[in-house]
Amino acid sequence: MPIAGNWHAAVKDATERLKGTVSTQAEFEAVLRHLLTIVGAPIDAVDFDIASSEPFANSRVGCTGEGQPTYLHTHDLDPHGWARCTIRLWMGQPQPGPGAVNTAAIYQDLTELLRAYWKPELRDDKSRLISLQYPATNRLLDEAIERGLAANPLMCVFFCDLDRFKQVNERHGELAGDAVILQFSSILAQVTPPNAVPIHRSGDEYVILLPTDSADQAVLLAYHALHSVETYAFKHRETPIEVPVQASAGIVVLESAADLLSYNDAEGLAEKALKPHENGKNRGTARIRRRNEGAPLPPEQVGQTRELAVCVTKTSVTSRAPFSSPWLNTISRATHETLEHSGVAGLPDLLTSICVWMQPNWSPEVCRSASPSGACDDLTPTLSVFDVGMAVVHGMLRGYIGGFQGLDPTLSITLRHSNTPTWFEVVQGDGTVLAALGDERGDDYVSTEIGYPVLDPLDTSSDEAAHRALLIKIGYQQLSTPKSVFAETIIIDDRPTGGGGLPDFWEATIARLIAHVNRNGNIGRVYVLGNPDFAKETIRRLQSVKDWQHTLDVLAYKTGMPAHAIRTAAERLDGAVVFPANEEALILDLATLLRQEHSLLPVVEAVVRETPSRFLERLIQLDAVSLCTQDGCRVRSVAQAFPVAVEIARKASEDDTIKDRAGLDLKDLMDFKVHLTHPSEQMVPVFYSNEADSLDAYFRREFLDPEGLFGSRFLQNDQLDAVLKHVTSVLNDPSYRFATRRAILIIPHEINPANDLSPLGLVSVRIIPRFRASRILLHYSYSWRTVEALVGFPYSLYASVRYSQHLTDTLRGRISAAQAKRVELGEISYIAHSLHLFMDDYGESIARRIVDEASY
Repeated sequence: MPIAGNWHAAVKDATERLKGTVSTQAEFEAVLRHLLTIVGAPIDAVDFDIASSEPFANSRVGCTGEGQPTYLHTHDLDPHGWARCTIRLWMGQPQPGPGAVNTAAIYQDLTELLRAYWKPELRDDKSRLISLQYPATNRLLDEAIERGLAANPLMCVFFCDLDRFKQVNERHGELAGDAVILQFSSILAQVTPPNAVPIHRSGDEYVILLPTDSADQAVLLAYHALHSVETYAFKHRETPIEVPVQASAGIVVLESAADLLSYNDAEGLAEKALKPHENGKNRGTARIRRRNEGAPLPPEQVGQTRELAVCVTKTSVTSRAPFSSPWLNTISRATHETLEHSGVAGLPDLLTSICVWMQPNWSPEVCRSASPSGACDDLTPTLSVFDVGMAVVHGMLRGYIGGFQGLDPTLSITLRHSNTPTWFEVVQGDGTVLAALGDERGDDYVSTEIGYPVLDPLDTSSDEAAHRALLIKIGYQQLSTPKSVFAETIIIDDRPTGGGGLPDFWEATIARLIAHVNRNGNIGRVYVLGNPDFAKETIRRLQSVKDWQHTLDVLAYKTGMPAHAIRTAAERLDGAVVFPANEEALILDLATLLRQEHSLLPVVEAVVRETPSRFLERLIQLDAVSLCTQDGCRVRSVAQAFPVAVEIARKASEDDTIKDRAGLDLKDLMDFKVHLTHPSEQMVPVFYSNEADSLDAYFRREFLDPEGLFGSRFLQNDQLDAVLKHVTSVLNDPSYRFATRRAILIIPHEINPANDLSPLGLVSVRIIPRFRASRILLHYSYSWRTVEALVGFPYSLYASVRYSQHLTDTLRGRISAAQAKRVELGEISYIAHSLHLFMDDYGESIARRIVDEASY
């Protein structure tokens, strides 16, 4: 009875694909998992026990099932007797009789699949690894690099060789050299993780392919491989080889499709990292480089950055790669692994070994541990002893989170270090030395308090639980404090200078804040940094957190958050909102907070925002009011225009989604037009009914005040007076019945000394007279640059109507009483060159609430 057709064909297809590349164990097991999910698969699980001859160790690959396997089948993997494979099958309920599955056919297919992965025909007799002595291997490696980069953030290519190998051949003979090659190959096979594959290049030279998400995994692999060589007792026919063999490695990191190289080119760069000079070699260690090296980081003055290093370390306590330096991440990982296997007693040997192996460029002027993962491009091992100590502390804290019992949670931890000589120690509050490097502390040393390990360690792989603060940043200025030390950075646009003088959208900011505080119970501080004049309403709300309990209905209505979430946030934020004078004060306060005793609380996955009720029949009929899809609308008043514009923006296609400067997604409509037929009606949208004073204050401040953002521009070069005189002459001349094209007020860009443009929001105002038999209509056309739909649009539209009324009244006062009686405010045309709507949970919730109010 043959195998079910679809599964059989899928195995054959997978076999052919595996033949065309060099695959890692992880990739091979992913193929197996996929095959087991196919409908009609005749087996539930399968794995392969590979029994290798010495010096190689036995291994197992595949997907092991529960209980005892249903069938076993053993066969040779190669004709040389290097390895035998036992295939173990797990089947659900084997059915005897004519309908039984043909296990022989299954074994045949799976044997071919394994051989396509293991590639016995490409393994040489000296290393028993896949070898570059076969021409086909080079082509397969080209494909493996391309596929690895497509599926992973990084592809690391190692070039590795043995030091003093020539002396082995000279002293013990070539057969002894062959034994060293075989034994070193077995070491690589054992230390290479499932997501990497070792390759024998030739002689004592090897290559490792490692698709990964973090460069420190490459450094850690190099350390394990090279350290294993130093501790291995090489021998030939039971005779010890007296030459002390070492290994060295060069690593090149490819980062994207733009870095895609042929295998030969990548190998050449890796070899150059190992041998940077024609006659020079980094012996006994590893060096790592990118394809395109950036400029090395300059030395940093340590002082204040030590506090930042504490912040980075404590907020990334659950991360495997907290630092930008792969060397520090390697120390942290190695510390964590040592604590798992040997406890604190294993740390002295580890620290001595890893620092001797790394051969770092010691410098007291750097503080690389203050630079979080992803923050820089420096791969050179230039470190301070403080950096190494912080990496050890991170490994300890991460180990404690994972269940390591070597730390007393009731005692604080301190890092003491000196720079000359190289010495540090990590000490508990009772004086117990947990880890140390170097023999002498020197005459003086520096103490940096780390604080307490978190209490009640939480089993979590997420960094989010370790974050204790949130930042509200006013404006888009760059900060030196990394975002990674905060649970989130909420950016409020610097509207008074670049955003047309509009108020900040406090509703969305407060909604985000309430959601984060309810989601992450570990947040104990909210920092507000920037010019308070540019976020007055948000700051007013944050300064009155105590009053939130008394305004629950208003806050729930405006933010879309449920009352219980607002109440919880108000209780926890009372006294927790801080307005630091500068970044230095922020870092000091955050470091102090992170040093305190704290129990990690679980992060709540549920979104706490209130889900709007289901819409009933709406008065808003988009087909009836929209000019054309996403182009705009024709309505009577501001109150009608606001929900219509929000709904059109909300329903815009995905093609209209862009990112703003803060990296947030938003819907963006180009040249969105609103035509108001009765602009004097209902000028305040319902959503802003309690803020009519704020709308009017904006209009008076920015349009009428001679110092206002637009008012001052109207007065430049007397353009307002000139335009009004021109329109007045038209209105006073009974014989003039033509619309003027010269009545336009212009708001130019601001241009700073660096020739940067600063658009101010409003572009132009045009006055358009239209003459009827018994009346004169003054229509207006406003052009605005970038307008945010939920706050910029209602404010700018309201101000456009009010300024139109003001200009109409001013012109009436300049003409005869008889003519003035005929002059009326006509229609208003409003164009936003870019109308955008933030479409995160909070913007969406508020937008739907606005539209809901216009429905019944």
